[in-house]
Amino acid sequence: RGTTQPQTPPSRCREVASLQRVAAVGAGCVVPRPLSGHVVSIALYDFGTGYGILTFLRTLPVDVVKIDRAFAAGMAESPSDFAIVESVIKLGTALGLDVVAEGIETQEQATVLKDLGCGHAQGFLFARPLTREALLADYPVTAAR
Repeated sequence: RGTTQPQTPPSRCREVASLQRVAAVGAGCVVPRPLSGHVVSIALYDFGTGYGILTFLRTLPVDVVKIDRAFAAGMAESPSDFAIVESVIKLGTALGLDVVAEGIETQEQATVLKDLGCGHAQGFLFARPLTREALLADYPVTAAR
């Protein structure tokens, strides 16, 4: 991670080629790091192509990118989560998209996101979910003229 020199010989690097396999790993499949005393690395094959999220940014008429609450919640403790949030904000901004961070619960999170250039945030810090009735009471629908 974070180096230009491969830490694992190519013969011990395994590529993950499909979204289904990535999802399986994310769903709890264990990928053993030490294997028979040797380190095995995992490479994401053709990152950003195929049916990946980066391809959707190029091929779909997207206006807004929303950062999942799991990344926003982990920013303070996880350098990886912070780097992902920062990168998504930079990418969205560079593509002219609005960026929204979800699940913001603390002022610290809101401040960090603002400092990173995130234009919008949503979460319990700002408001709790409203019922339909409460929403209509606060924001009555008027007839178009």
